[in-house]
Amino acid sequence: MNDAILEASNLRKVFGGLVAVDDVSIRIERGSTHSIIGPNGAGKTTLFNLLTGRYKPTRGHVLYKGQDITNMPVHRRAHLGIGRSFQITNLFPNLTVFENARLAAQALGRDSFRFLRRADSFDDYVTRAYEALEITGLREAAQMPANALPHGGKRKLELAMILVSNPELLLLDEPTAGMASEQVPELIAVIDRIQKQGNKTVVLVEHNMNVVMNISDRITVMHHGLVLSEGEPKQIAADQTVQNVYLGELYDLPKSEDA
Repeated sequence: MNDAILEASNLRKVFGGLVAVDDVSIRIERGSTHSIIGPNGAGKTTLFNLLTGRYKPTRGHVLYKGQDITNMPVHRRAHLGIGRSFQITNLFPNLTVFENARLAAQALGRDSFRFLRRADSFDDYVTRAYEALEITGLREAAQMPANALPHGGKRKLELAMILVSNPELLLLDEPTAGMASEQVPELIAVIDRIQKQGNKTVVLVEHNMNVVMNISDRITVMHHGLVLSEGEPKQIAADQTVQNVYLGELYDLPKSEDA
């Protein structure tokens, strides 16, 4: 039985004369948290954009639950159960936290352009909005303007806006980018709660190695557009090649016993 929810085979992306991703294959197991890491210029963001549909590959294929979605537009992927975030928050700053979540739910429903109805008539969207705010720890801030949230709160609201559509697969691009260090544990806890719902798979590109090592089931390390290594966090932390290229230099991770 194939337990992969997302698979990419032989992905290649060329920009002019630059090969950003070079024959990369990756398999994301259903129900897992899978991180993609690497130094600047490694190709991880390009790979992420190929997986999410922002870029079309020069060569290769992307499958979601066995269906070829390589050339499928981003908005259609959302209706299949794929949600994604961006490095820069995408919020309506002058609306409340609740209104942001409700509108995100409405955008994927049949009432996305029915603006003249009372907001409280969209009962299903209201329910989904509050459920997402509960999961992300924002229920008490529901009536606060979104622009009044701290940066960490805005990142959590963005997650809530993804969750309202109840996606099976969440693709998160640098979810801790710009966050103060004291806000990071809260976001880790939110991602952990999301994944432990039992029907969610999380893929993230992330630079914060404490986050990566604490929440990942599996890690893919990229370097010069290629997959350098892949494995569980302990395997990656002990991989001498990874240490030499990236982790050991930048994050002083423990050396492998036979190093």
